[in-house]
Amino acid sequence: MSYIDSYKHELIGLFGGLPVYHPLEDIPGSDNPELTGEFACSTSQIMIGGGGGEWPGLVITSPIGAVIEFLCYGVEEDDFHKKISRADWEEAEDRYRFKGDIFHFCDWRVAHYHEFYDYCRSPAMPRAYDKNGEPGSFEDWLKCSIGEFIFFAMPELAEPFMSKLKDPYEGLLHMSFNNILLVPPNMPVYANGGNAWKMIRRNEP
Repeated sequence: MSYIDSYKHELIGLFGGLPVYHPLEDIPGSDNPELTGEFACSTSQIMIGGGGGEWPGLVITSPIGAVIEFLCYGVEEDDFHKKISRADWEEAEDRYRFKGDIFHFCDWRVAHYHEFYDYCRSPAMPRAYDKNGEPGSFEDWLKCSIGEFIFFAMPELAEPFMSKLKDPYEGLLHMSFNNILLVPPNMPVYANGGNAWKMIRRNEP
């Protein structure tokens, strides 16, 4: 059994074919440097991989930072600045985008980074990374892909920032990245907490 399976967690989507998890209880990690697979991940964070027999864990340590990165590239500037004051934006950008790491690559080796990069450039991704596209750097593309998902699907993870936005979704008509896809409601999954999404039907006349 993998480390994450010892804790309650839910499957929230698939990044290409890699599972994305949200802990339902804080995962403490370990101070022992020899226990490299025992990563920390709180209920305010999400992670890619990390399950039994899967890809080594990639913890998104700053969901707010990822959301801000997405808004820098995925939304027209004039439309976005109608949603937040300049002072609030500058404070959030300085605090969450520039002063903290957004990712923790848990027990990754050189081969993992290489394979992950190739994977993210493949047709497995709805919008694969293109070094000639926008944003230009691979790390910015990864931040945007994750930040877009948090912004639309799990805004509570970025609540201190999201609460400052006026009508955050008004006027946003197109997806920019769409690289984390949801597992259908009621689909059985192996996560020790199940599928994050429940069946919701529209009540339409």
